[in-house]
Amino acid sequence: MQFPYEVLNLPDNADESLIRKTYLELIKKYTPEKNIEKFQLIKEAYALIKDAESRARLCIFGMQ
Repeated sequence: MQFPYEVLNLPDNADESLIRKTYLELIKKYTPEKNIEKFQLIKEAYALIKDAESRARLCIFGMQ
C-alpha cells in the first residue's frame, strides 16, 4: 500500500480538518461505481491518519 498522505495527496503535517476535508472530496469524486479500487485505497488511507492517535501509531510503527 502507498503511504496514506500520498494517497490523499496531503502534506505530512496536515491537520485533522484538512485530512477530513480532502477525504470527503475524494470519496465524492471516486465513488464505488466509478472506481472501486481507488475508493477502497482512499478509505484505507484515511483510516490510518484520521485522528491524532492513528497518526501517532503510523509515525511510531510505520507502514506494516
